[in-house]
Amino acid sequence: MSDMNWTLSFLSSVAGQITTSSGEGITTRLFAWGVKDVNAVLHPGDYWMFYVVDDNGKQAVRIMSFIAPEPAFYSVIGYCKYHDIQCEIDESIPEEEAANDA
Repeated sequence: MSDMNWTLSFLSSVAGQITTSSGEGITTRLFAWGVKDVNAVLHPGDYWMFYVVDDNGKQAVRIMSFIAPEPAFYSVIGYCKYHDIQCEIDESIPEEEAANDA
């Protein structure tokens, strides 16, 4: 099984079913997960995690911490660190929230 398949399997085990993907068949290299309860976040339909594989097979994960569920958030970070997968945590706050706090 390829590294991509192992990673997708793990990510889906903690984050649930993939919400969307980009590409087709073997060329699919972008996968995204939305929150399980879209009514629980301020922006329904937002994705909390993205998994990307580049042309060289290098894997990367991007997590939107503002809407990321716990403990899945921490499980994904640990998995990425252990398997030397680039993991970026986006801590930005959506513009609407920032405007409400001002």
